[in-house]
Amino acid sequence: RACDRCHRNACRCSPGIVGTTCGRCEKQAVECTYNRPVKRRAPPSEPSEPPRSPGINDEAMYNGPSTSDLYSAHESLVSPEAIESIMQVFYHNIYPMLPYFHWPTFHYQVRQQLYRSDRDVFVVVMSVCALTSGQLQNGIRIPQDLYDIRVNAATVSSKCYCAAVEAMPNDITSASDYLQAMKASAILAAVCLQNEDMKKTVAHLGDYLSLSVMHGFYAEANWPDDLTEIEKQERRRLFWGVYQQEQYISTNFGLPSRQCEAKTTVLYPAEVFDDEDIFATSIQLRPDRVSFLRGWNYCTDLYRLFENMNGMMRAWQQASVEEPRGLLNSFLTGVRPSKNLTYEILNLISRLYEELPPELKVVKDITGDPQKDWYGLIAMNIVLTTNKIKMLLAGTEKPNVHLRCAIASELLDEIEALPRGLSSALSIGSLHHLSHIGHILSSTIPTPLSTRTYLLVRNILVVLVELLENVELSRLSIPKASIRLWGQVDQIDQYMQQNPKQDPSSGLLTSQILPDTSAIGSINCSSAAESLNSAQESNFTISQQSTMQNSGSDFISAPILSTSHSTDLFKDWPVLPGETDALNSVATLLSAGSGTCGP
Repeated sequence: RACDRCHRNACRCSPGIVGTTCGRCEKQAVECTYNRPVKRRAPPSEPSEPPRSPGINDEAMYNGPSTSDLYSAHESLVSPEAIESIMQVFYHNIYPMLPYFHWPTFHYQVRQQLYRSDRDVFVVVMSVCALTSGQLQNGIRIPQDLYDIRVNAATVSSKCYCAAVEAMPNDITSASDYLQAMKASAILAAVCLQNEDMKKTVAHLGDYLSLSVMHGFYAEANWPDDLTEIEKQERRRLFWGVYQQEQYISTNFGLPSRQCEAKTTVLYPAEVFDDEDIFATSIQLRPDRVSFLRGWNYCTDLYRLFENMNGMMRAWQQASVEEPRGLLNSFLTGVRPSKNLTYEILNLISRLYEELPPELKVVKDITGDPQKDWYGLIAMNIVLTTNKIKMLLAGTEKPNVHLRCAIASELLDEIEALPRGLSSALSIGSLHHLSHIGHILSSTIPTPLSTRTYLLVRNILVVLVELLENVELSRLSIPKASIRLWGQVDQIDQYMQQNPKQDPSSGLLTSQILPDTSAIGSINCSSAAESLNSAQESNFTISQQSTMQNSGSDFISAPILSTSHSTDLFKDWPVLPGETDALNSVATLLSAGSGTCGP
């Protein structure tokens, strides 16, 4: 029978023999007891409770085969040896971004092949296999025994994903081990985001959030009193990791965040150098060593900062005493933010960044040593997240195109200094960061700008899009992000040529300064135009609120536009939802012209 601890946590207990320490208790260095009373079983004369509905049994709560058949149905796809190799790839390349496990414990479960009989472990393992297999085609370093899987990476990833989903309970609230179900849901959301399936990304995170609310996961006071330090640290990592996921989706795709920090009381995870430093009752911190979690927690700081700043600014900007309940809204928004609040927060971010250890501020090439390589992966994430948040903050008040150009230029300088071999380690999330930075910069187009400023914006976009294009073309995937940005660059050029303004300093017309747009990039312009037109037709409608504004002979003026969502934002997802403001702005500016790419 299960020991007291495994019984209480609804976990599989092995070997489950009274007087013998089970594997879980031994691994976590806790006492293994069998003190609970043994219930005597006797054949009941009558049913003690009303019979269940016909056809309802324990296995019916789940999709797919019975627990004993879970893995055997997929063993031909991923052998136990392949699973262990995939776990090492995950540990080396993805774990620092999604550190949801106490690695010694999780690795022990994999080596013992508990996924053969434990449904909850199986779901998590298949989720990790799906996520990692999906990244094998990016060129990351892998063991030799995974070469065959790399060839069929997309298929393996898809089948592992389906295996995990089928093993989840039909009713997520009935999960026997809700913590494992939450881990699996968070990882499956990352799989869908990697595959650019926004519907399922939102759905899986919804499962996680439902369990989080039901079990009070958002407040440590609701957690069981007898948790070990290992279990507490896992929970803290999972909580703040999904918070980062939610804020990432909110900032990149323009969706409302469903997990805010207002009612959360969960501590940050301890910044240990290695998971071996976490014990059942204590933690060993090494002051002389740098933990990658130091940078991971820094990214959480940035998202928390932007969430609070953005909420305050939006509430203040939208409050109007003329509207119904306007006086109440104005009161609830509190005191008007200081005039220099944006610059104060940008300075705060700079100070927080300066406090980071050097290991987390320098992106170095892949070495093969996980601990050293984690620094580079986290440093890359820090660079991208920091500059994206700065770009967003630069637009919370009146958008400042010159400040955004300065931030983007600084980012490009840092990217230019990156090791060439690091591009294979860039995740889809990193590419979305870069793409979103480009689209934030493009959103300045509707603002009256001088010719020189337009050229500055254009040059930065070209460098950024070439970087994205080189990374995407090096992989076995369609270069979607670079196509979208190339389309914007091309449409900017067309607009400037159709609306020639004389640059006072050079005496040249805009059309004389611009290059021949027919030779932009290596991506066919017609493909970009087709993608843009598809996005406009399926996802958004545009209403022009004012006519062309004239701000002087040395400025190019543009209409002020607003966008409204269609009934199904995720119907085809041909373009990132957060990018549509820039796309619609440029497209409308061209409505008076030919509206085509090239001759």
